[in-house]
Amino acid sequence: MFQFLTYPMFVSENPDDDRHRFTFTSPDFADFEVVGETIASTTHLAGATIARMIDAGVAAPKPSTADTVHDRGQRVVYVSVDRRVNHD
Repeated sequence: MFQFLTYPMFVSENPDDDRHRFTFTSPDFADFEVVGETIASTTHLAGATIARMIDAGVAAPKPSTADTVHDRGQRVVYVSVDRRVNHD
């Protein structure tokens, strides 16, 4: 069985960084921050990080709703996490 979760991530770019890396933070996971070179690579990294966290036993929180996220007026991307879940 598969579990599909989609989490919003707030996106920021540091213009003072020579490489203009992107930083994703999460309204759903405490102290979650992922930094990457492109939006696509950072999205992939964020999804992989969340999957590892859940596999390590961190409870998967209920994802924030689009209305809640967009009220902050910040750029948002959505990260999908798909995992195989074994139910014995």
